[in-house]
Formats: sequence, structure tokens, C-alpha cells
Amino acid sequence: MTDLNVLRAVWSTPKGGSGVSTFYARDSVTAPLAKVRSFFESLKSAIPNNVTISYPTSGPFISDVDGATKGVWSETGNAVTTGTGTAGYAGSAGACIIWHTGVYAGRREIKGKTFIVPLIGGMWDADGTMLPGCLTILNTAAALLTTGLQSLSVYSPTNHTSATMASSTVTDRMMVLKSRAK
Repeated sequence: MTDLNVLRAVWSTPKGGSGVSTFYARDSVTAPLAKVRSFFESLKSAIPNNVTISYPTSGPFISDVDGATKGVWSETGNAVTTGTGTAGYAGSAGACIIWHTGVYAGRREIKGKTFIVPLIGGMWDADGTMLPGCLTILNTAAALLTTGLQSLSVYSPTNHTSATMASSTVTDRMMVLKSRAK
């Protein structure tokens, strides 16, 4: 059983509304929200300049066995990230980073996904794949969360467990976020 801090980065976008990127960190990880902010700071040249990402100063920590809230964590000093990309963009189009753990449960790898939406249009080739420079930006940012002694974690509510991020892959095609049908 492991306790995980639930870290939520809140996106504010003029096109497509707001969104949330959720990350998990074990209690032993020092300043996990600062790591998440560093991740987004390294991506800001690919994010439109009218998009911001803010970070809470506190949030729940949960048990990975049942997802039950066990308390509250706090961390201060994380300023808002503002995109610096100046090219046009589609509000629902971006990229997907897949977080690999190398740990299997129920015959499947425990892995997570983070959608980076929107990205500026200058990141795409004419066929909808990413330009090499965009892949470099995304892979470099992802390495900030998967390398070192204090990597973040992936939580699997289905398998009632969590595992440390070991590596990442970036899907080399445009992703489009759609709202769920109600």
C-alpha cells in the first residue's frame, strides 16, 4: 500500500474551455508540484501565449489500494505557467504523452497518459504528424518526470496499485480532445 499525492495542473484556454492534467507522486518525492511545473515550463514554447496552467497549493493524498482520501498535502511557491507560442492553433488539438512503468498487473502494463492540448500549429507537419522539433520539446519535458531518483507515479484504480514512471513515449500524430456524450 502506498500513499499518493494527487497533483492537478489546471489549464485555462480561451478556445475549448479549461482542463486538468492529473499526476501522482509518492510521499517520498520532494516538491512534486515543482516537478510538474518544470515539466509544463519546458513545454511553454509549444503552448499558445493565451493559455495558462496554474498549480494548487494543496490537494488530497490517497491510498493506492482503494483510492480513499487519507489527508491533504501542501506545497507553496509554484507560479502560473503561461504559454509563449505565437502561431495559430486549434483549441482541441495537441499531443499525448504515454507514461510507462514497466510494471504489469492483470496482464497489462500500468501506464498513464497526459494530453498536451492545445499546441500551436507550428508543431505539425502537413500530414498531421509532429515536426521533429516538437517531438524534441515533448520528449525533453517528459524526461523531467521519468528520470532521476524521484520520478512521479502512475495510479491504476482498476488494479488498486501504483507504479513509478520509468519512461515515456510521445504519439507522433495530432490528438483531438472530444467531450464525452451525456
